[in-house]
Amino acid sequence: MFEAALAEFGTLDVLMNNAGVDASGTPVAELSTEVWDRAIRTNVYGYSFCCRRFARSGWREVAAGKIINLSSVYADNPHPAGSDYDCSKGAIRC
Repeated sequence: MFEAALAEFGTLDVLMNNAGVDASGTPVAELSTEVWDRAIRTNVYGYSFCCRRFARSGWREVAAGKIINLSSVYADNPHPAGSDYDCSKGAIRC
């Protein structure tokens, strides 16, 4: 993704992280490690890895370079059977 954007535009000045996997709908007492791990890896690691790759792309050379990490209202207002999603989006808010 980064290589294609750099090839097309030559430089990157904005990264917007907004992707993620939604809540599994599984009550926390029944939530498997695999389901939890999928949310954390996608919603937290994914943002972190994209930020790291963006920083390595030379974005500091662009005066207006910005990173925008979107979270969710559920980071502050968790919903039933959404602990995997809600916690991962809370981690983005920190």
